[in-house]
Amino acid sequence: MLRVFVRFVGQKHIVVTCNYPARERGVGKLQLIRDAKKACPDLMLLSGEDLTPYRAYCEQIRDILRTFGPIETASMDETFIDITDESQRLVDGRCAANVIGHSVSDGYDEVELLKAARLDPCHTTLLLQAGSQVAASARR
Repeated sequence: MLRVFVRFVGQKHIVVTCNYPARERGVGKLQLIRDAKKACPDLMLLSGEDLTPYRAYCEQIRDILRTFGPIETASMDETFIDITDESQRLVDGRCAANVIGHSVSDGYDEVELLKAARLDPCHTTLLLQAGSQVAASARR
């Protein structure tokens, strides 16, 4: 039988975060550790004091995200990616019917997509479709 551990990450005197089993037993974010231990005596503390490993993993993830475009880091674990150039590259490098997006899967043919592209000189629709494809690639 798989044993479920009730865990939380603490810094100083507070719970920074906790797993779902801990939440089910009354432990919550920003709760004092002593109150969390009262609610759940078998709670296991994972120290969050040394963020060095976490920062290293965040940097590895940002390195991967940089392959999709320039990034802007908002916090240690929040990053925005500008995928405009990558999306434009997909649109420029392929016939509109080869851009995998919602309109192709919805049954529009190449002629319809090309007509839509002429009606939309900025290719906003195609760029959004390509952006969806870039985002899907980033998630893998």
